[in-house]
Amino acid sequence: MMQASPGRSAPRREPVSIVVPCLNGVRFLPEALRSIEAQPDVDVVVVDGGSTDGSRELIEAWARGHPPARWLSEPDRGQADAINKGLGLAHGEIVTWLNADDRLEPGTVARAAREFAERPELDLVWGFCLVVDAEGRPLYVQNPFVREDFSALRRHRNFVPQPGCFFRRALVERFGPLDVSYHYMFDYEFFLRLAGNVEARFVPEVLASFRIHPGSKTSRRHRDFLREERRAFAAHGGRLLSPFTLDLLRYRLLGRPFDLAKEPVRRILRRVMGLPAGARIRP
Repeated sequence: MMQASPGRSAPRREPVSIVVPCLNGVRFLPEALRSIEAQPDVDVVVVDGGSTDGSRELIEAWARGHPPARWLSEPDRGQADAINKGLGLAHGEIVTWLNADDRLEPGTVARAAREFAERPELDLVWGFCLVVDAEGRPLYVQNPFVREDFSALRRHRNFVPQPGCFFRRALVERFGPLDVSYHYMFDYEFFLRLAGNVEARFVPEVLASFRIHPGSKTSRRHRDFLREERRAFAAHGGRLLSPFTLDLLRYRLLGRPFDLAKEPVRRILRRVMGLPAGARIRP
């Protein structure tokens, strides 16, 4: 039988809490919860905003079968407010949130916990995020530029996919909760507060899936996303003459033609624009 070497022990893994905000998400919520069930030793808080589509009843039944999961259902001021409530109830020292239409990959929590255990100085960990359609079919991978310097967020559009991003709960106390005046880009605004002030590490693995479907905010209100993204960038010292503007121009002017181009033409465009092989222009 294998025994531990004298004088050495495995790094202590920090407890992890997952907050699940939900509002009328009954269609995809079961898959999100199943992806959490596959993660060992997690603290779960589900925050429902007063759903009327059966989500509340589903959550109640799921929580009864998965103690000590906790849940609440009440009106809120939006998704950021719901997540803030959940973070306030979290028991873990490491936290994340998982939207009701997203899912974690198997082994994600253990992977993140190991990073924090092996590097006690770490404050935040993020990785790749797979974008899927309503049926769960892969579309593309977020963070195609593979930027690993978290502080560079203050110069660029958001390259940190929230699904699969884990951070120390103490950061909420240190930098404040999510800004409830943002309805779409509250994660980016929060990350901008942290950028350059915390120790962060990029993990080159797909840690979660982000679902795009006709009912999602991303699909319905993309212009509002862009407006809030510019607002957050400017609020944290972003300048007009910056890579952020170049990223935005690539998206607005070249995104659609790039998507329609055949691969040989895409290769030429990537070289002209200085993009890495396989990169997409659209986020």
